[in-house]
Amino acid sequence: MRYLILLLLLPFFTAAQDLTESTNLDITLSWSQVPDGYTYPVYISVPDGTAPSEGYPVCISLHGNGGNGAQQVESMSQLLDCHIVIAPSGYANSWFICSEESNGPDMQMLESLIASIKSYSNVNADRIRLVGGSNGSALVNNFYIQNDDPSVDRVCGIVSQMNEPQFHNGDFHFPATGPNVDEDFCGYNTSKDLLIGRKYLSICNDNDNLIPFEGGPSPIGLSFLPAEFSIFKVAQSQGYTGNQLPPGGEPIGNPLIFEYKYLDGDVVLLRGNAQHGTNSSQRNYLKEWLGDCDFNSNTVGTVEADIRWYPNPFSSILNIDLIGIRSTNFELINIDGKIVYSGFLVEGIQELDLNFLSNGVYILNFNEQSRLVVKQ
Repeated sequence: MRYLILLLLLPFFTAAQDLTESTNLDITLSWSQVPDGYTYPVYISVPDGTAPSEGYPVCISLHGNGGNGAQQVESMSQLLDCHIVIAPSGYANSWFICSEESNGPDMQMLESLIASIKSYSNVNADRIRLVGGSNGSALVNNFYIQNDDPSVDRVCGIVSQMNEPQFHNGDFHFPATGPNVDEDFCGYNTSKDLLIGRKYLSICNDNDNLIPFEGGPSPIGLSFLPAEFSIFKVAQSQGYTGNQLPPGGEPIGNPLIFEYKYLDGDVVLLRGNAQHGTNSSQRNYLKEWLGDCDFNSNTVGTVEADIRWYPNPFSSILNIDLIGIRSTNFELINIDGKIVYSGFLVEGIQELDLNFLSNGVYILNFNEQSRLVVKQ
């Protein structure tokens, strides 16, 4: 009899469905500000083609104050070729950090959204990422501190390092009952040990006129940690036991940015000069850091993969053309074996301004390829 019952039940079980751009992921919550409820609209972009057997990684992209999910999904899907991109819109185009126009339950929304997307068959439930800019970065930092779901394996905060409510008195904190502007540190009064193993990237600019790179009060009404100290404390939370890296960082990329790398790149700060935004080097670094598409599966269509560079010798500008390859790392090494320049390139022709290098012979490395180039 039990076998008969099982057979009768089987037709009611259905296979998991794919997440598509028309899937409804909207989430409705209510709170004192909107007692009748607010529906967070959620926008989706799914890569073309067949999903990998393990499913696509997912990037949840959070807008800054005044932005929206539609804008976010469009810009992030232009950067990421191999991620599903999901972008919700916050109430009043804002996220509740402290003295914001919204005081919505945004952490609850994010946790519900993550739980929902894990059920789809074309989603890799172990590779969910959060990327946020400005106000969205502050929410990313809240999530990094408060949430312990290991399926969210990487987070990136853009143009907003940790603020003082989030880290003070030697510990990371979150607001157990929600931010409160009338309390010390805006109600961030519950200390927390952070989840170990979650990777963290911070992208900041030393000429940002809204969020000061050197820390201190900002025009938005919050005080911030110095960006270099903020990334050091995050690295310590992930097991780093050494000293804080010296000021300045390592120069990489074109346009030039500066990398502060802890724990073999699991915790990184990028310093640039893109004001309250990002430049192409920072965006390309983010693409690589998220592991968007690995090099071996990066060919485009049936075009034969090739890398060309010219002129050789060169005087100041070296052109590199990726043909049929979406992206690759590269290094330029002098005759003493020192890396003097490195970066990340995407498909097409890119100009490297190498005027700062001394004349001489250099080794240009692309993964497993090495070629000599001459500056004169």
